[in-house]
Amino acid sequence: MNKKIILTWRIALVMLISITLIVSGYVFANRDRIVTSTVTMEYFIKTVENNNKERNKSFVARSNNDVLYNNFSTMLDNVYHYEGVSNVEIKVKNQELFGDGKYQCYFSNAFEEYTPKCDLENEGRYINYLVDLEVKYEIDDEVKTRNERGLVVFAKDMVKGNYFTWKLVRFDRYKVEA
Repeated sequence: MNKKIILTWRIALVMLISITLIVSGYVFANRDRIVTSTVTMEYFIKTVENNNKERNKSFVARSNNDVLYNNFSTMLDNVYHYEGVSNVEIKVKNQELFGDGKYQCYFSNAFEEYTPKCDLENEGRYINYLVDLEVKYEIDDEVKTRNERGLVVFAKDMVKGNYFTWKLVRFDRYKVEA
């Protein structure tokens, strides 16, 4: 009886170690996708939906003369800054991973129907997400809704050895015809 207990214990221990190694290998291989989808993308959604200026500043990657921050702010605010528009609300409806995590992607121009493309010449640590947005705004006391498609690009921020922090480097969007 004692030998059966020891044998069962050893088998259970080997199985536990095997399962731990398999799970650890999977998590390590997919760590960038897991971190960006569960942490960084959630932070992006809260940032876009709240449009908090201080939060935006800390979330966007550092650049010369704050070019990346200015581009992000412009993409959030200035698209709807024309006379009569007020109460702009942006909601992220859907998100999906795009690309393989090596290249920075972007939308082509309107003549190519805003096809997402990647810069295959400059390899780095990027994660790209396609997002579906619902934008509500008021114009002349009438609430309007428009659907948009966006491309969000994060780059790994390896400042001070922080390998799990991702910063926003690009946010592009366009109107989806209804």
